[in-house]
Order: sequence, then structure tokens, then C-alpha cells
Amino acid sequence: MTISSEILNKIEKLTPKQQLELEAYLAKLEHENLKNNKNDKPKAGFLKGKIKMLKGFDDPLEEFAEYM
Repeated sequence: MTISSEILNKIEKLTPKQQLELEAYLAKLEHENLKNNKNDKPKAGFLKGKIKMLKGFDDPLEEFAEYM
């Protein structure tokens, strides 16, 4: 991707403080873009066969017998 000379001229006319603000804003946009790409929702069933329920999972725990 190339940046047009018109955009570069506008950036060069900004004060140093404004250029820093622009740089910070661009970093924020880049971070949001990366975050949005990483949070793509997984497809249903992508863990099928990878999770197993142990036998006795639903059995009451001895530690809680007095509360039952």
C-alpha cells in the first residue's frame, strides 16, 4: 500500500504535537484491527472429541456431605 503525496504533505504541515497525536491514533486503530481479527468466533463443534467427561463427575463430593 502506498501513501499519496497529498496525505504526506498534510502530515508534514501538522505540528510535532499533532503528528504525535496522529501516530497514537494510528496505533490505536492498528490495535483495534488486530483485536478484531483475533476475536473471530470459532465454528460450532471445533472442540468435538477433545473434551472428555470423567466418570463420577456428577457424584457428590465428600467435602460437601454435611451440606447435603
